[in-house]
Amino acid sequence: MTDEGTVHPLVMVGPVAVAPERQQERIGRRLMERALAEADADGAAIGDGLMLIGDPEYYGRFFAFTADRTGKWRLPGPVERRRLLARGPRVPDAAGDLGPGTTVPV
Repeated sequence: MTDEGTVHPLVMVGPVAVAPERQQERIGRRLMERALAEADADGAAIGDGLMLIGDPEYYGRFFAFTADRTGKWRLPGPVERRRLLARGPRVPDAAGDLGPGTTVPV
């Protein structure tokens, strides 16, 4: 919710993890591609966009996530600001609290 009281529904993608012995098999990449394809197919379900906490170099390069609009967001607990990423045309660039909502498994 922004400081002005506007609610922006977002879907959190992840966490995505692959067992160390299976890394480098493109499993994580295929999981992300499938999740994003499902989100794109049902644009209404993602609200104002997608967000995740992850490596900006990886998720930016392959999946177009950036920290460009998340700098004013506040989260409970510690966070590495550069790892708070989002994508989508309506991702808010506004000060506000990021909080829990309804969780929908994909």
